[in-house]
Amino acid sequence: MIGFCALAWIQPSKAAPTPIPYPTAAETVRSALLQAQLALADDTAAAQAAWQTAADAYAAQLAEPLAHTAPEADQRVRAGLDEAAAALAQGDAARFAAARAQVWTALLAGGYQTVTAMLQAGDGTAARAWLPLREFRHATRFTRPNADATLAVRDVALGKVDAEQALQAVQADLLDTYQIRLAEALADLRAADAQGFATRRAEAAALAQG
Repeated sequence: MIGFCALAWIQPSKAAPTPIPYPTAAETVRSALLQAQLALADDTAAAQAAWQTAADAYAAQLAEPLAHTAPEADQRVRAGLDEAAAALAQGDAARFAAARAQVWTALLAGGYQTVTAMLQAGDGTAARAWLPLREFRHATRFTRPNADATLAVRDVALGKVDAEQALQAVQADLLDTYQIRLAEALADLRAADAQGFATRRAEAAALAQG
């Protein structure tokens, strides 16, 4: 049993660090929650420490900007972190996996909404800073890695294209990517159901819902 307050993440546990890129902070949240999930079964202290790392990274680097540009996504991240804390306290791996997926999909939504808002405001530099907070399609022999959004936002920052053109490219690229990722999550969900993997099923279901 882990004894800690689910609301401890609202403020970083240490002095605020030097700002780091938003996508890097998001990846810190993602990887720390994965480490917490891996440690949950046999090392509750390590799981708690990893959760705190994720909570601190979000509070220090991402909470304030997302609360302004994507408030619904911010609330989903906060709720997901609280849910993850409760799952840790109960030692519930499936519940934690679902909460972890909720946090990540909320971060992706926040990144997309922020890029969109920055482009609509004509701020290509800010959009470029947030764009790497995204998923990518898996490249195969039949598909190329998707770089349309990256190139479009770069060209806005360089003054080569207008923001409206870039916005259309970003929306087409990212929405297509997330449609493919949704299909993958649903396939994982069906496979987990068939194999009786409760934790994997919970995570796939949360990813599909997100």
